[in-house]
Amino acid sequence: MFVPILGTLNTIPCPQFGDKRSTLDNALMIKHINHPKYERLIAWLKRTREERGLTVREFGEMLGESHQFVNKVETMQRRLNVFEFVQYCEVLGVEPNDGLALLRQTSKGEV
Repeated sequence: MFVPILGTLNTIPCPQFGDKRSTLDNALMIKHINHPKYERLIAWLKRTREERGLTVREFGEMLGESHQFVNKVETMQRRLNVFEFVQYCEVLGVEPNDGLALLRQTSKGEV
């Protein structure tokens, strides 16, 4: 039950894993954009935008971005960084913590 401390070969206890993880080769960072947890987060943002009655173009204008930016985010062609995620939430009028709670949820078969 260990997780690596990034940048070292040390391990720390982690109740989520039954094995001992060490070295950066076993790091738990998700590097690809199509992870189910990230897909849930983006679906939540898109659903919220649609519930607000906003088109992609209207929402892009509210963000100060192009509609192509919004479309690429919502079709999983572009990843949001943390700062952009918070801005997205602020413009939609939702709490970023609600979206982060979705990332913490684990569905069957996910790590």
